[in-house]
Amino acid sequence: MKKLRIFLLGALAMIFTLACSMTSLLPGSGQMQATADALQATQIALDVQVALVEQQQTAVAQQPQATQAEAEAHAAPVEGNEIIFEGVRFVYPDAIASGVDPASKPEMEDMAGMIPAHTEFNFSGYAWDGSMHTPTVYVYSTDAYRSANEYAGETIDELNTLIHDRPAAPENIPFLPIWNAAQMFTADVKYIDFQNGSGVRFLSQYGQAIYPINNNGLFYTFQGLTNDGAWYISAVFPVSHAGLPGDDAIPGDDWETFSDNYLTYMAETINWLNTQPADSFTPHLNELDDLIHSMQVK
Repeated sequence: MKKLRIFLLGALAMIFTLACSMTSLLPGSGQMQATADALQATQIALDVQVALVEQQQTAVAQQPQATQAEAEAHAAPVEGNEIIFEGVRFVYPDAIASGVDPASKPEMEDMAGMIPAHTEFNFSGYAWDGSMHTPTVYVYSTDAYRSANEYAGETIDELNTLIHDRPAAPENIPFLPIWNAAQMFTADVKYIDFQNGSGVRFLSQYGQAIYPINNNGLFYTFQGLTNDGAWYISAVFPVSHAGLPGDDAIPGDDWETFSDNYLTYMAETINWLNTQPADSFTPHLNELDDLIHSMQVK
């Protein structure tokens, strides 16, 4: 829990710093008030994130476990379109996308350091186009990422431990690439084995403040490692559900009321997400699971 608080504090401190820098252009009392508002929002967000962990642990632990029939279905060969590129192979069902564009990406710099040269698969004609996220599968060399970024090395080690231990309700799930926002929640957590490795998939949303879980920000992600530990696989697939709002607008534009009831709102919404059928999402979660099951990385 202490580690989670430190992680969230770092992400939210960045938000507060940006907010304060923006208010530097305001005169005297206006600047002080804006800074105070930013500090309050940052502290509320931090307290909410930490408190939600305990509620999520209970919610995730109560999820129904996969049946033997489901396990056998996932073990069957996946039908669809086969992609083979740079030692990576997977099959994606027609219902997910109309095409995949693979590419070798050069080393690049981001907010937390360097990202090593890697392989990306971008999906075109994707089933859900109302998201801020781009449907993408990333494949990184773990050695290269460790050398390029100290934080990434810690993330890889944490994921390896998580996959080995497989807790029902992990506090915070490791995630690459590094984003300039905090992991607001995890829902529908499942461990998945692919052709030569394993990992964890879950639903999440990242943010820099508190706001509703919505179809613009919700996504399915898989974070996994090959059995030999040589490759890190990260998949980000936007998903939507008819029961969620389209964007992050605060209900009734009443931020104070929403923030006062945020813990209850999040706990109820996470519990609700955990109980929704896989085929009630767009695209279907089981179809995304099938894609992950089919992966092989050499």
